Amino acid sequence: MTAYRGRMLVYTAIAGLAGLYVLIGATDSSQRISGVLLLALATYHIVDSLRPSGRNLDEVGEMFREADRIRRTDPGAAQRFVDSYFQDAERRAAQERAVLRTRATTEIGAAKQLAGLLRRDLESLRDVKKRFLPKVEPEKRVAAEASNDQRQHEIQAELSHLENAIRHLG
Repeated sequence: MTAYRGRMLVYTAIAGLAGLYVLIGATDSSQRISGVLLLALATYHIVDSLRPSGRNLDEVGEMFREADRIRRTDPGAAQRFVDSYFQDAERRAAQERAVLRTRATTEIGAAKQLAGLLRRDLESLRDVKKRFLPKVEPEKRVAAEASNDQRQHEIQAELSHLENAIRHLG
């Protein structure tokens, strides 16, 4: 898996998780479907801003086309299909990052690549906090914001440690 593909999958997963926050308050299938469509739009914009070519976007687009075909007969199955896609993407990205973390202890290139991914994660989480979390119901927003803040803190700590390693490797 290429580093770019891993980044795309991570950002797609982040958009998926942000979309889940929006979908938490959905009370019926039409609201969930609307949420999935908004999630698709957000995912498209994130992936589109990262992609050097249309090839990687095709995978996400095909997934949403398939979800739309499934939704026509079984909206619940379509939601599970999309959720599964994002969970798999997150798992693959986590595996790639684990490899980068191992290499980053001895290879400055891997350390810099991982640092770039972490910086982008922080930007995405800040964007989620600014754009998505205000739309979450107030009683659920507190937990969502706490989770987002905790993840930002964890990433910042890892990034600080990694930047020290880069200075020592360089």
